[in-house]
Amino acid sequence: MAGAGEGHPRLRTPAGATGRRAPTHADGAPAPLRTGARPARAQGRERTGCGQRRAATAPRRASRIRSATRFNGSSTRIPDSVSGALQRLLDAHPFPALVATRCWDVIAWNAAATVVYSDLSRPAPEGRNALWALFMNPDRRASMPTWEQAVRRAVAGFRLDAARAADRSEFDALVEKLQAASPEFARLWSEHDVVETPSMLKVILFPELGPIEFENVTLTYSEPDGRELRVSFYAPRPGPSLERTRELFPRP
Repeated sequence: MAGAGEGHPRLRTPAGATGRRAPTHADGAPAPLRTGARPARAQGRERTGCGQRRAATAPRRASRIRSATRFNGSSTRIPDSVSGALQRLLDAHPFPALVATRCWDVIAWNAAATVVYSDLSRPAPEGRNALWALFMNPDRRASMPTWEQAVRRAVAGFRLDAARAADRSEFDALVEKLQAASPEFARLWSEHDVVETPSMLKVILFPELGPIEFENVTLTYSEPDGRELRVSFYAPRPGPSLERTRELFPRP
């Protein structure tokens, strides 16, 4: 059966048939029916949930920011480094999430983590060690307005983890390398401070957005093969930091 308006003459409905008349012009010719379609909105605008209009420059700006931070939309891990279940947990988190060994070697992460720490893709093992990167990666240092406090806390926390390890040979090897490469690390290590910080506030500076404060929680997780890993989850603090992340991390 052909649809209405596909070449058939339009019929006038008698008044007694439905109680309504089809619209006609003054000369009796049928008037075109309204389909209910609304005119397209002006290009470059979109309607928000609150009924307000938002310029379409925001998606373009967000795209530019994500491009600058090399967001690739995919998670990464060293082959066979973590179980599939743990990797899926990382990928389900909308903000940065990472997995590290007891000696702070980062072995798995989600896509959001590459926005904050683009150096995770470096193949050199030292480049993926969290403590090494704090002292030896100039980009990491430049992005941390509170770098001095952060490295002091990190060195004290690393010393505590080394003291707890049954075999601390990995810790001692990394300390030896860092003492030779960084006078600042050597100075802090000689102070023998020890601290435990399972949760903390991390401030990361993004050139186009400004500083973002992340609440960071690190949990201990045992893999089925018996390895004990450190799983860190980041979440922006409510307020300006949360608003800025809307342009930094895409939502599904």
